[in-house]
Amino acid sequence: MIKKQGLILALIFTVLLQAACTVSADACPAPASDIKLFTNAEDGYCLLYPAEYSTALPNHIVINPAVGPGDVLGDAWASINVESADGFTAAQFADEEIAFAGPGLNIQRTEAKVDGEKAVIVDGLPGQDAMRKVFIVHGDRVYTLTFQPWLANARDLGQPTPLGELYTTIMRTLHFLPPTKALPAPTQPWGPGNLPPSLSFVYPLDGQVLDFEGDYLFRVNNIEGADGYLWSFTQNNVIVWENLRDELGLTAGGTYGISAGGAAHSRFVPGAVEVSVRAVKGDYLAEPIVITIILQPR
Repeated sequence: MIKKQGLILALIFTVLLQAACTVSADACPAPASDIKLFTNAEDGYCLLYPAEYSTALPNHIVINPAVGPGDVLGDAWASINVESADGFTAAQFADEEIAFAGPGLNIQRTEAKVDGEKAVIVDGLPGQDAMRKVFIVHGDRVYTLTFQPWLANARDLGQPTPLGELYTTIMRTLHFLPPTKALPAPTQPWGPGNLPPSLSFVYPLDGQVLDFEGDYLFRVNNIEGADGYLWSFTQNNVIVWENLRDELGLTAGGTYGISAGGAAHSRFVPGAVEVSVRAVKGDYLAEPIVITIILQPR
């Protein structure tokens, strides 16, 4: 009986000890003197990182940050990007990245567990610097962790680098929280079931007379989300000027100008001009709005 009671007490002590050493499911890991807590409540995660590293750049932890301007953040860094998973798994996101990179690369893929979720680790993806990417899906959000330059600060072959140590710390302490900010609704591509607002001219008006020798200025309402606008000018049934054809590109915003003395201006003659403009998004061209202006000499 005494032995049995002793065994029960030992089991109870073990359970209490394990509970004391385990972080609560709703709590972030505890910081220490040499390690800080980083919390992103909006995106729903927290983690620990070495105190000497910088988190001044949003969603980044930078090792020895660069002082001057430039595209190099520091010696190395980790970044965390959060987007809607749209029902996809971490493995599917990794598959998509690997497929996009194409064949013939020495891409390696492994798996791990992070805060109870499956994490897919991908090494060897092409980029300006070597990188390691980790894909984790939690609560229909995909958390993409990028570490780069991966192994750029190796001291000795086989020895951990500062970035490698940061990677280990993040993977060990990353904890998911209920996000406080909803993800933006995905934008639906333009098409038959999602037509953009119709265009209308602000100026000039249909039938308006413009000074032939002066500048020709045009403006339509700007449609949010448009990639650009296709402007076309026709005289005597001939397209005399089109920005995509003659300038090799679309025009951003809802304004367009043809300056006196310019190459476009020289194409016109006095008389009627049909002006057509279409909003463009991806492969979809919205219905055109067309007016006629009259170019009249002074």
